[in-house]
Amino acid sequence: PRKKPAWKESNFANQYEGQYFSLTAYATADWYDLNQLKQRLTSLSKPFQLVHISDLIENVLCIQIHRDGTKKSEAFIFDDGAVIFWNVKHDDEKIILKEVTRTFV
Repeated sequence: PRKKPAWKESNFANQYEGQYFSLTAYATADWYDLNQLKQRLTSLSKPFQLVHISDLIENVLCIQIHRDGTKKSEAFIFDDGAVIFWNVKHDDEKIILKEVTRTFV
């Protein structure tokens, strides 16, 4: 009989310790009014900063989160109802999701 292929286990966490980032994605609506969301999000506290991505990209908001200064954290809110968190702490995710769902269209 044929042998099963041998799978090698590798622990990348040991090789690149501290270099992994978390990614969380939500689909919370059919669509968002990004202009209304932008107004709401600019009223949030200091650690949240809206960032202009490009004049060519109009269907997404980018929020940089400045908490500890060591790791880059960003949230992306798309007009099709998707919210992507990149290296964002759970408490900050909850704050942004609360604002996003309050502005639900």
